[in-house]
Amino acid sequence: MTRAGGGRGTHRCHPPTLALLTMGRGKGKKRAPYVRPQYGAGPGGVDPSACENAALLRYYREQRIVPPGEWAAFERSLRTSLPMALRVLQSRPGWRSTVAELQRRGEVSPLGWCPGAEPLAWQCASEAYRGELRRWCQQQNSVGTVSFQEAVSMLPALLLDPSPAHLILDMCAAPGSKTTQLLDTITAQDDWGAEPTLATGLLVAADLSSLKVTSVVAGRLRKIHSPILALAVANSKNFPFVSHFGQGQDSTLLFDRILCDVPCSGDATIRKNPSIWRSWRLGYSLELHATQLKLLRRGLRLLKAGGRLVYSTCSLDPLENEAVVLAALRSYPGRVSLEEAPALGGASTLATSPGLSTWRVPDVRQAGPVPKSPKVRTGDWLCPACGANCFGYRTSCFKCKAKRPEPEPEPEPEP
Repeated sequence: MTRAGGGRGTHRCHPPTLALLTMGRGKGKKRAPYVRPQYGAGPGGVDPSACENAALLRYYREQRIVPPGEWAAFERSLRTSLPMALRVLQSRPGWRSTVAELQRRGEVSPLGWCPGAEPLAWQCASEAYRGELRRWCQQQNSVGTVSFQEAVSMLPALLLDPSPAHLILDMCAAPGSKTTQLLDTITAQDDWGAEPTLATGLLVAADLSSLKVTSVVAGRLRKIHSPILALAVANSKNFPFVSHFGQGQDSTLLFDRILCDVPCSGDATIRKNPSIWRSWRLGYSLELHATQLKLLRRGLRLLKAGGRLVYSTCSLDPLENEAVVLAALRSYPGRVSLEEAPALGGASTLATSPGLSTWRVPDVRQAGPVPKSPKVRTGDWLCPACGANCFGYRTSCFKCKAKRPEPEPEPEPEP
């Protein structure tokens, strides 16, 4: 989206609710990482054939989010694990040696549609991401040479096309993968030669949760040392209009680029989170629509004339995508335009499809009661001694320390 010029009325009169934070290191007891269940036959694996939700499939078939001839392939893809994907951080020293190491490994392949003279985005099948490759990738991530990020998650920052001179706002920054990509892109474009030309822009990463900003987002951004980053705890639905004094007159601080990656139902992440098959319910998108529209409208009001805003979600539902964009366009007739996504310039073309022009709005009164989730999630186990529900990755009970029982052997087939 781009914004045309126009009056701002009284938009500047808002209380200063912005809080800038430093990236401090939190202290506390280390916890074992939670391993999300994935499709497959391994420990804690989810059987794809057991994943079924008739209401979800019927709803999206009626919405026609894919052509009828592609529905069978689309449904099969929902039951396959998402590939592992990562980005090489070109703002870090020695990033070319990391690219060379990835090129040497046969299990990973570059994403051809990602622009750049060197392949920075890589992926491999989830079945191949194990053993020595997994250990190496995790080591590189810990030292900050790569950043784990889903392939589709890289698109919003690429379409935003930031430069070191831009004022950029990330309205919903957590968990921080897109913010890291933006900061890496800006820092890598700067000239750090014999006479460095420091970036004159600013990247503001905002989120409503102070915990996410100070721990999750700050933890990711520690990989890149840059003076043009500011973290903010703010409700972006009411992000303040900041006045600044420049060239002898008062003016409002507006942004050249805005990323509006809004909270959503997240049902497009079903390939990495099979529990959505069980938890999805009709009408959740309707509850989020108003919040998403408020965020998008606020972003458009914070955008400079001629600036660019990218709106994105992790949802398949047109009520969270096309419907929100249409409502925002109707709010600012003649002042905001919907632009065609530019070509990324990679070696291969990214397959895309046009947005929907019509969609169905469900009657949630006919949806019936929301089914309760079972007490034990897929991959978890019940302690036989005290009955506690334990995560699938634990080998002993967190409560009474009893050992995890061995799985019962499968019965031998009858002759």
